[in-house]
Amino acid sequence: MESGRLTLPHPNTLDLARTLNSGQVFRWTAVPGGLLKGIIGRRRVYLEGDPSDSLVLRWHADGPDAEHAVRRFLRLDDVDLPSAAQRWSQADPVFRDAWQRNPGLRILRQDRNECFFSFLLASAAPVARISQMCHALAREFGDNVGDDLFAFPGPDRLAEASVDHLRTLGLGFRAPRVVSAARFLSSNPGFLDTLPATDRDTIQSELNQLPGLGPKIADCIALFAFDCDDAVPMDTHVWRVTQQHIDPSLAGKSLTAANYARARDAWLGRYGPHAGWAQQILFHDAAQRRIRS
Repeated sequence: MESGRLTLPHPNTLDLARTLNSGQVFRWTAVPGGLLKGIIGRRRVYLEGDPSDSLVLRWHADGPDAEHAVRRFLRLDDVDLPSAAQRWSQADPVFRDAWQRNPGLRILRQDRNECFFSFLLASAAPVARISQMCHALAREFGDNVGDDLFAFPGPDRLAEASVDHLRTLGLGFRAPRVVSAARFLSSNPGFLDTLPATDRDTIQSELNQLPGLGPKIADCIALFAFDCDDAVPMDTHVWRVTQQHIDPSLAGKSLTAANYARARDAWLGRYGPHAGWAQQILFHDAAQRRIRS
């Protein structure tokens, strides 16, 4: 296992714990000593901030090219979050308040396969429940890479599972859609790998072929695994923010396909091509305030 340190350009470039616990990824856990452990691809990875220097991030990961893998996962080289947040804060007091409560919350670049199945499991489930289901699938079907960490299984392994077996792992009504999607991906090797990064409309069109994948789940996958920074997943929290703050003309309306498109256009008009980043900050802020209320 290699070790190293990254120097961040600004204190608000990354809040590690907040980012990893904001509902994007579901298998990162805290361990003694202030470390967060998880998987990047098939690598064991441990990340920690330096308590004496807010600009330093320490990492420990299986090689080779471990530092590149960490930087790529955290998207440290392609989005200047503090600058974007400053622009949005100057133009939008609601965002400014959310950013002050959640500075450094970044969008991650996830493994496409794990992200796909994670959000397929996410219907009508809180983050803790999604985490339990993702861990259960990895432990049951994935390879142990050490330190009680398991690589997420590929679709070929999941395609061999029965619906009843997945229900015993706690997937409930989601089990049939997981099996169906796994069999589709297994029968279409490389399907996820061939989808074009940053092309939200194509990803929406292609993913909507699969059962159980509506526009919100497709947008989550597009944003968190395909660098589609213009994807704005519209869950209940984000829809409420949209109606109250982004486009009040949608207040009292239901989230139809047409209104979903209107809402996304409103977010893009407000925040530009990185609206998905602003959405994640406002989503997490709204979710946390709702939990505390």
